[in-house]
Amino acid sequence: MPMPAVGNPVQALAPAGNTPLGAARRVVAMADMRDLQLFIDTASLAGGKMPSGAEIYEALVAARAPTAALVKDGTIVLTGTRERESVWAFEANAYLKGGLVVSQNGVERLTADELKQRLGK
Repeated sequence: MPMPAVGNPVQALAPAGNTPLGAARRVVAMADMRDLQLFIDTASLAGGKMPSGAEIYEALVAARAPTAALVKDGTIVLTGTRERESVWAFEANAYLKGGLVVSQNGVERLTADELKQRLGK
């Protein structure tokens, strides 16, 4: 099973093949992002550490969560952060035009500049 790009959000957005740039036209529902935030928050609290991008993706696949397909095709980017205070995931459009972002604060709508600032880019 192919693993989606996780980690460096800028690399994940590079225009090549099945990337978030191509998937950015797909719609991400607020409910998808809330489900993802709840999963990551619960996993990090239960395990005492942030789950890796691979662990998040594998758990979504195992749970047959619709969000797994959005991660796989790059519509949702997992940052792979190991810090609770960081951005955990974002919809591909958010990096380019602003959109939905998942963090310990829940699901927020940020501008592209706000997201890049939070990512430290």
